[in-house]
Amino acid sequence: MSREEGSIVIEAMVAALIVAALAGTLFETVAANARTGRRVAEAERALLVARSRLAAAGVETPLATGIVEGRDGDLAWRVAVEPYEGDGASDVDPVSRVTVSVRDLRARVPLATLTSLRIGG
Repeated sequence: MSREEGSIVIEAMVAALIVAALAGTLFETVAANARTGRRVAEAERALLVARSRLAAAGVETPLATGIVEGRDGDLAWRVAVEPYEGDGASDVDPVSRVTVSVRDLRARVPLATLTSLRIGG
């Protein structure tokens, strides 16, 4: 084998190594984007559950002081109702603070928390 043929083989090996490194980087970038997309979709779903539970407080379920918990698939939600005594509180119509939190059952990671005030009881 001549020197020229040897250098062509080395150049080809270096080129293959560069292509492999770029492919690995591209694969990792695509995988990271997929993971981020799943997390965003999970957070959006958790926010949807939280909004739904907050909208139901005092409408579908009674607005009573205490805690109600439940599950929606692989998400756990918690609705906490407590008396509100800050600005805007009234002796005629009681005001309650409603806090809804949603977490992932598998990872036990909090995904969304919403708080609102409700009039009536």
